[in-house]
Parts: sequence; structure tokens; C-alpha cells
Amino acid sequence: MCAAKPSLFVLVGLAMLATTAAWVAPQARAAETAEVPKTSGAHSGAGPAEDAGGSAAEAQTFDGPASDWLSDEQRDFLAKHPVVRVGVDAYWPPFQFALNGQPTGYSVDLIQALARRLGIELELVVRPSLSTLLEMLEQGQVDVLTSLYVNEDRQRWFLYTKPYRSTHLALITRDVATAPKALSDPVLRRVAMQRKDGAIDLIQRLHPEVRILRFEDELDALMAVAEGQVDAVIGAALPTLYLANSNHIVGLRVAEYLRDKGSAPANTSLHFAVRPGLLLLRDSLDAALAQLPPADMLALERRWFQDLVAVPERSTSDLTLDERTFIQRLGELRVCTLPNWMPYSAITAKGQQQGLSADLSALLSRQLRAPVRLYPTETWSASLQAVRDGRCDLLPIAMDVPSRRTYLDFSPPYAAQPFVIATRRRGPFINELGDLGRASIAIIEGYAQGELIRTRYPAIQVHSVANAQEGLALVDRGVVVGYVDSLATIAYELRSRQRIDLKVAGMLAFDLELSVATRKATPLLGSAVGKALSAIGQEEIDRVVDRWLSAPYQPPPDRAWVTRLLIPVVTVLLGLALWNRQLSHTNQQLADARSKLAAQALELERLATTDGLTGIGNRRKLDETLPREIERCRRHRLPLSVLMLDLDHFKQVNDHHGHPVGDRVLAEFADLLRSRCRSIDTLVRWGGEEFLICCPQTDATAAWAFAERLRSGVEAHGFEQVGQLTTSIGIALFAETDSPADLVARADRMLYRAKGNGRNRIEIADSSAAGSAT
Repeated sequence: MCAAKPSLFVLVGLAMLATTAAWVAPQARAAETAEVPKTSGAHSGAGPAEDAGGSAAEAQTFDGPASDWLSDEQRDFLAKHPVVRVGVDAYWPPFQFALNGQPTGYSVDLIQALARRLGIELELVVRPSLSTLLEMLEQGQVDVLTSLYVNEDRQRWFLYTKPYRSTHLALITRDVATAPKALSDPVLRRVAMQRKDGAIDLIQRLHPEVRILRFEDELDALMAVAEGQVDAVIGAALPTLYLANSNHIVGLRVAEYLRDKGSAPANTSLHFAVRPGLLLLRDSLDAALAQLPPADMLALERRWFQDLVAVPERSTSDLTLDERTFIQRLGELRVCTLPNWMPYSAITAKGQQQGLSADLSALLSRQLRAPVRLYPTETWSASLQAVRDGRCDLLPIAMDVPSRRTYLDFSPPYAAQPFVIATRRRGPFINELGDLGRASIAIIEGYAQGELIRTRYPAIQVHSVANAQEGLALVDRGVVVGYVDSLATIAYELRSRQRIDLKVAGMLAFDLELSVATRKATPLLGSAVGKALSAIGQEEIDRVVDRWLSAPYQPPPDRAWVTRLLIPVVTVLLGLALWNRQLSHTNQQLADARSKLAAQALELERLATTDGLTGIGNRRKLDETLPREIERCRRHRLPLSVLMLDLDHFKQVNDHHGHPVGDRVLAEFADLLRSRCRSIDTLVRWGGEEFLICCPQTDATAAWAFAERLRSGVEAHGFEQVGQLTTSIGIALFAETDSPADLVARADRMLYRAKGNGRNRIEIADSSAAGSAT
């Protein structure tokens, strides 16, 4: 991102001011009830500990049984209760669900990690509905539920651990122009929610006017939205979007993240719920949660969320799932700033920030969809320490200097201002700071220019002050020769306080380059902030910067010395402005050239992997994608399906209507398939009228349901100039020993079996998984 330079008119205005005054796994619809044998926290799916192909961060090892961090009472309790029964919801991915009848998910992995640390065994009990599990917990048939919200009714019955993760409620609608935009939209009449969703009370409290229709599970609620039976569905964002994608429910969008109390997203924190009478178990789980290293928690995040591709959320910043999840877990962005450094920042008597810092924080809040909360400090040094200690997440206005890089990451600079030195009016102009010899100058404590000056001019005596007012007062009293700060700050102070006894006596050889700084310990936040600034765009950032750094100036009454000094000062600054403009223009030309080369490379790659007739991928695209998806499935032990399909009797279309019409039919067929594919699916033209779809995170049940939607959709579609056509589909399910060629060959055999059995039908390689349909 190019640094924003002051405009020519701004520099002239500031010069006048100076001289006169001086910023998952898919939801497995396995409805069978499963009880899993006891495990010593053993993984019942594919967690990080079993990921032989994963990174070191994913292959976490956990400490053995607990010792000194448990109380004597907790250790005695665990010794007497070595087996804990845990209830798992079969249909709430990616947190908890059943895959081939076995419990898995983020929350399941987490409680197994806690069990290993506590030295206890888990008996995992899977049930197909939350209602059943709640009844079992009330009746003492299970000891713990893995993922539960806290609401008023449940608090009377259960004990809760501290929250281990946050989710946010989302309003999800069809992606059409007439769909509701928010809960307050008058066109919204019916909202679907899962019958036992713990957030129902929250929605009724926030929006009592909304009519809620209760469905037995969220998948039924999503299908009701997709089919137009209701206007929207409300649910925890990640599980709801995961369900939609893993079941090929497309054409949905997040219309709104619901807000609590008008500002923060409505938070539905997840807890482990423990049945009454097991207070020591609850406290032991809390103690184990507190002991889990952050790296282990991040490994679970990557395991379950890095490959999730959600319904588009209409964000202009291209955040990865890791970044979105990290920000979601933070819940809010704690901002530290400078308490008295206008026009850049200040903290008002009411504890609110103002200035450039406040406006930039608002832009980041909007882009990252996270509320901002000011963490007030009394000095800049205190702000730096708060970030270092983890009490604050970011600094909207900071300069990258070597001493800060040990604990801060910096975005590219988004604005630049020259550093200047203010002296008494009758003092000489300063051509170079080194000319001051061993003189004393004032600088705000902790500021970047202090470090730069101490390095470049070690003879100069630096006097630390708390703010610009104190520094200028020392200049006025003759304690120091000058006060160094940005041109905008000194201009603001001289103007606002009518300090005609002071002047800007010289400009330093380096600029104040403003960046957003984040803690080095939170690299995901740093990368997200960088992307957010790019998405906001330099033009919008420049408008905010100009608002604060280009304030209009009304000069005081004319004085003779103004005329004598104005011409040479303006001449110098005009030269600097022209030089800055030329440099900025050259930098922009280089950036444009790099962007053009990158775009050309991307376009060449796209053309090489795109079918010219239909605009979808070709065989080369599949050759790139399928091996990668197979490796991911092996690594995470996730399902993968491949569908091979073509148009029945397509040769007759070419024979009767000609090849140009046949080409248009193929393009229309491709558009029809593309409209029903998820963003994580890969659709390619295999050859002729044959197409192939690679469907990650899709088991036999979901693949069959998807294929049937494709088959029935094609049958109901009227092709231009041709009319009704049908399609035959073959499905192959990934097996551990499959190569890409094996998987494609098996799908191809199933396609020809479908044709041999009458066409307009589906055949699947594993005949026990589903029957055939006509």
C-alpha cells in the first residue's frame, strides 16, 4: 500500500501556519443412534493427534494426567469417577456430529484433549437430536454435553464450564433481490430455527415482533429457506453454513449478523454443560481448559475450520477461515491509542477516542465485522506496554521502528507526514538536525522519532515529555532548543493555541509513516488487518487522512515578518511537494506494472485450465484439483465423492439440430450444473457431453441427494431450441487406496451402468449406500 503524501495545497497551508504562529467435515446424515466404547480420550474421528500427514502444529501431543493444577478434592473426585459419559449431537457440524456413526467434531476433539490431561476415560453417546440429549442430561443418563449455549431456563438445570469458543448468530436468506436484508426488514414474516436452539430466547428478547417457526433440526430449517417455505433461518453462523455447504444447499447468503444491544454481534458462547451434583467435574474441566496451550487450541481450529468454505458473507476483504475464526473468537478489537496527540488521536473526558485514530478504527471495525473497544491509557508508553502485555489488540496509528518489531507486526504504511522541529520565533532556521550539536530537544516519551534521533544523532540530548503541550512549553521557557513532532501535530498546536511566539524552524530527514500495529503473538489478526486495509482502499483512507491532516487554516492578522519569511519557506515546501508527487507517481507506475503482470499470469493460468466452450474447468483443472482433494481426505479422514454425468441421447441433438445448437446446449447444461454446485466443488468438462464434479466433504448420502437434485433439475429444465433432456449420473466414493485415476474410472463405470439400466438415473459404486432412482 502506498503511503499517502500531503497534497500541495496542504503543505502550503501548513507552511503559512508555521511561519505566522510558528491509521466436515460435512454434516453426516447418519440418523442411526450410536454408542461408542470407552476411550482414554482417544480420538474417534480424525483429530490432530492422528493427522500423520499434518504439520507439527496439528500433530499435538498433550500432557499426561493432571497433578499440581488440580485441587485435592478434584483429584479425589476424578479417582472415584474415572469414566465420564458425554452426550454428542449427531447433527451440529463442525462442532459435534456423527460420521459413519462415530462422534467427531471440534468440541469432541476438545473434550478428549481435556480427558487426556485429567487422566479420565470418556464414553461418548451419540443421539440424533439436542432434545434427546437435554433430557438425558436432566435424568443423569449422561454427565456432560459438549456444545451448549447458556440461557435462563438451562441455567436452572445444569452447571456450565467457562466458554471455550464463541459463535455469532446469523440471519441466512436466499440470495435473491427480494429476500429480507435484516430482521427489521418489513418483508420478513417467517423465520426458521431449530426447535431446541438455546438462542431462541435471545431472539425473542431482541426482536419480539419476529415469528419463529421451530423445526426439528437445522437441516430441515435450511431446506425450508432454500425452497421458499420460510423467509430466513437463524442459527449459529459456522454450524449453519457448514450444514448448507456439506448438503449442497446453494443460493443462500448471510443477510445480517445479528446485533446485541445495537452494536456487538449477538454472541452465543459455547460451554460444556455438566449435570447437577458434579460441580467438581465442572471445575476440573475448567482447570484443564485453562492449562491447554494456545498452540493446541489453534491446532483444533485449523483441523476443523481451515477447509470450511462458507456461504459468501459479502465481505470485501478476502480473509481466510483461520483469520475469520480468530477475529470471531476475540469478539471485539481492543484498541490503544495516544491520549493527547491531535489531530491523530485523543481520548475525550467521556472515554471515547477521536481524531484520525477513531475514524480508522471505525473503518477496520466495519471491514472486519468486529466491534472496537477503546482500552484507555494515560501515555503512549502505557499504550505500547498494554499491547505488549496482551491487554490491547492493535494500535491504529503507529510507526515501524526496530525496537518495536520484537512484539509488534506492522501493516504497510497508509499515510506519511514530515517530522519538523518547532523553536522560539526569534531563533535561527535549522537546515539539519545534526547542526544542533549537544543541544536539548523535547520528544514525547516512547515516540518513534525519539529512537530514530537517538540512533542518527547520538550527541543530541533528548528530553522526554508526556504530550505536545508540555514539549512546546519547554521550548517557550528555553529549557530545550526545540520540540520535534509531525508537521500536522505542531501545526494543530500552534493554530489551536495561537502560539505566535513559536515557529517551525526546520524539517527532519525522515517522515512519520503511519501503520496499524498488531501484537506479534496474534499473526492472524495482523494478516486480517492488512487485508482489511487493502479492501478499504487507499482512496477512502486518504479521505479520512485528509479530513484530519488537511484542516482549513485561517491566518491571524498580517505582520511584516510574515511577508519576509513566507516566500522562501513556501518555495522550499513547493519543491518538496513536487518531489513527493513525482516520487509517488513513479511508485504508482511500478505498482501498476506489477499488478498488470500478476493479472496477466493469472489470466494465462485461467485460460490453461478453462474449457473454451462452457467456461468451466477442463481436464487439466481436474488434474490439479483431484490429487489435492484426495490428499486432504486421507489426511483428515473426510469423505469425498466424484460424480460423472452426461446428457442422454445427446448425439440426436447434434444430428437433428446441428453442432452449433449442440454447443449451446452443452453451455446451458454447464450453467445448470454450476448453479447447483458449492464453492468447494470442482466442476469440469471431461470431454464431449461428459462432465465431472469433485465433491469434497460429501459422503454417500449427501452425494446421492446432490445427484438427485441435479437429475431432477435437468429433467425439469427446458433447453433452448431443444426442449426437455435428461441426464445419467455415476457416483464413486473415495476409498483409502484410491488414486485419482481409480476414482474417476469407477465413476465412469457407474455412469455407463446408469445408461445401460435405462438412462435418466443414478448409480453409485457402493450399492449398499443407496438404491437407484428413475
